Amino acid sequence: MASSATLERFRDTEPLARARAVERGLPIAMVRNLLGDKSVTIGHLARVVAPRRTIERRLKLGQALSTEESDRLARLFGILETASDLFGGRGEAMDWLLAPKRAFDGDAPLDLIRT
Repeated sequence: MASSATLERFRDTEPLARARAVERGLPIAMVRNLLGDKSVTIGHLARVVAPRRTIERRLKLGQALSTEESDRLARLFGILETASDLFGGRGEAMDWLLAPKRAFDGDAPLDLIRT
């Protein structure tokens, strides 16, 4: 399993370099990094990034994500990092992201990240 250095490196990269990395397709190691955190599941990623079977296939074959999948993963990662800082950890952030909110017409924030 890849280290969290992949996620940290992406987070610390200049915005233009991040945009270019997303355009090229992010490495599947970023997905493995997030899945290494027990608070993030493949089901959560499937709600935002790509269908579960697509993610599982990319993991099995070591394939990079498409541009669109990379964009959604980068958006999820950015929001998750911000929420983690705000709520004190990824577990608490995921709890907040998964709970329906009145302000979002009863939708969970996680489901609104896709678009």
